[in-house]
Amino acid sequence: MLAVDLLAGAVGGCASVFVSQPLDTVKVKMQLYPHVYKSMYSCLTQVIRKNGVRGIYAGTTPALMSNCAENAVMFGTYGQCQKIVASITNAGVETKNLNYLQNAAAGGIASIFTSVVICPTELIKVRMQTDYGDVKTRLSAGGVIKNIWNAGGFRGFYRGLTFTVAREMIGCSLFFGAYEWTREILKPKDEPKEQCDALSTMAAGAIAGIVNWVAVYPLDVIKSQIQSTKDDSVRKLIKQQIAGKGGVRALYSGLWPTLMKTIPATAVLLFAIVHSGFRQRGFFVL
Repeated sequence: MLAVDLLAGAVGGCASVFVSQPLDTVKVKMQLYPHVYKSMYSCLTQVIRKNGVRGIYAGTTPALMSNCAENAVMFGTYGQCQKIVASITNAGVETKNLNYLQNAAAGGIASIFTSVVICPTELIKVRMQTDYGDVKTRLSAGGVIKNIWNAGGFRGFYRGLTFTVAREMIGCSLFFGAYEWTREILKPKDEPKEQCDALSTMAAGAIAGIVNWVAVYPLDVIKSQIQSTKDDSVRKLIKQQIAGKGGVRALYSGLWPTLMKTIPATAVLLFAIVHSGFRQRGFFVL
């Protein structure tokens, strides 16, 4: 059922945030200030020294909203999108008949829905994580929302939507394609991939997450840059904010903490879904 899929995704999203939020803060700060934070360790120690442990959990509230919404919508619509792809390609109503490219296509379609949902919450999170000064000067989530509304109204919450959609479509296609391919490899002998145990499912998800981020990371950097500033010229922003602060390498600043957070976050996400008491037809087997 769609409602069960939505709830399972939300549960997994909440669980993964508490594991990955510190590294997500490090990632965003390295994306926005590559000239200040040269390494993951340097960034982490500077943030803790200036702002304490609270500093590395900046933006947790919108991150919870974003991850719960993203995973609820993504895992809730993925199964439906699989059925759409199966119908279009004449693969039959059984989603297990889809190949890796067809599963990737289903993930790409589902990502359109998630982009609309997560863009506003990611914008709020990035704004809360932007300041690397005194934590006392940082606005609350409510303060950030008020500023965004005053500056651009409802439309202001969708700043960076184009790059969010591009990142999600490419990333989700690769994620679900890699996930299904890895499950096929890890499945029990002579059994369908739906019979993978929890550990194999977690491993497949972690591998899929790594594939996703390696491919789309430059898009995520540009998205964060756009959402952290008021400059409307993407070309100018890339030239001045990125290329001028470390060359092309700046497009990959923060990739290492992103990969480090992806493994436990995706593992916890899938573990929570598999063991939350919910069962998703054609995707996860408890």
